[in-house]
Amino acid sequence: LSFAIIAEFLAIVMMFFHLATLIDLNPLAKNGTYTTLGKAISVLVWLVLSVGFLVVCCLGISAFYSTYSCDNPFIPTIKIAEHFDWTWGYPIANIGCFSAMAAFVAQLLLTSTNSSFAPTKGKIGTAVLALLVGVVLGVVACVSV
Repeated sequence: LSFAIIAEFLAIVMMFFHLATLIDLNPLAKNGTYTTLGKAISVLVWLVLSVGFLVVCCLGISAFYSTYSCDNPFIPTIKIAEHFDWTWGYPIANIGCFSAMAAFVAQLLLTSTNSSFAPTKGKIGTAVLALLVGVVLGVVACVSV
């Protein structure tokens, strides 16, 4: 739970970081454009959040469908999936993972430290393809657990 609280706080901080950049209050940006350090920090934070969400998704699947043996004659083994239903937890984690991946890819490929930069259709296509590859790798990681 503490990691979830940290991730939520960090996501809110990043929203204010990007907002401050847009309104020219960010010391790591000038005229609405990130400096090299500002972009590097932003990309690193979104990468860590993306990987963190992916780890949470993989651990959730692993814990939910594993069979645990107990040293108890009354309940020798237990499988959580047979006793509980996750109606909202896992879909919310997937949405968070996808959102963090989208922010990471957008920050990495669609922003620049050059003030005259404008993303072209090719760059946007590359970003969509990178996001699709990230989602497929995330699905493969979750299924392989």
